[in-house]
Amino acid sequence: MVPKLPHFENPPLTETILGVQFDPVRKLRTGHLGQFLGGLGQEWEQLHDAPPLGQTHEHVEPDPDWVPRDVQLQLTLPGASRLRARRTDRSRMVQVENGWFVYNWSQQIGESYPRYDTLRDEFRRSFESFSAFVTDCSGSALTPNLLEIGYVNVVPPGELWSRPSEWGDVVPSLFSPMLRSATGELQTASGRWAVVDPPNRLRLQLFAEHALVDSSQPRGALVLRLIARGPLAQGDELFARLEVGHRMIVSTFARILSDKARTHWGYRP
Repeated sequence: MVPKLPHFENPPLTETILGVQFDPVRKLRTGHLGQFLGGLGQEWEQLHDAPPLGQTHEHVEPDPDWVPRDVQLQLTLPGASRLRARRTDRSRMVQVENGWFVYNWSQQIGESYPRYDTLRDEFRRSFESFSAFVTDCSGSALTPNLLEIGYVNVVPPGELWSRPSEWGDVVPSLFSPMLRSATGELQTASGRWAVVDPPNRLRLQLFAEHALVDSSQPRGALVLRLIARGPLAQGDELFARLEVGHRMIVSTFARILSDKARTHWGYRP
């Protein structure tokens, strides 16, 4: 029996990412990608192109993936770009390139989190439509090779913390309350943690950052990004693997929080 996941009534979640990387398709052109986005409907608007994500490999072995400083490995096709379309209410975005399909949800003012099952089903329909489109225009079926699921949580100053030295009151597993006793006042901090699950071939990366949010009235917030990625082999079921990544993110987020933060966000085990 699959264990029940923790539940939060009002999580600080502001963005989710559901994505799949696939082997580049030889006959798939940028024009085809634009045609797909143009067919999404009148409630979608195309945005400026973005730099391509490129093909990536996720290191899911126990040993760290040591990479020399200032060296990034990325494979991109010549002239490649990432095309994007956003729903007119700004809550959903579709991003496509020859090698990636990404579906985003971004919280809007007054909007509550639509829950994972809802977004997963939206992603499934959109990705299946894209897959069929690619097959029709190129004659080749997509071959997924990597999955990605990500959650972005924004914790502004307020009831839980007022200065960075109090972040240990929110996520004591990441920031020690002892930071308060350091000489002087802590100005800022950040960190990256990576956890591998070899049996499930997944890696969870957790980033804690002090970042400006809210473009109208910028203010520094504690931003917690949790991203699970893993390779997809022949025979893997994409959505079953996404569910494992989803469970990894939610259970980890619940574990790193203080009792005070859990109560504040309506935690139920």
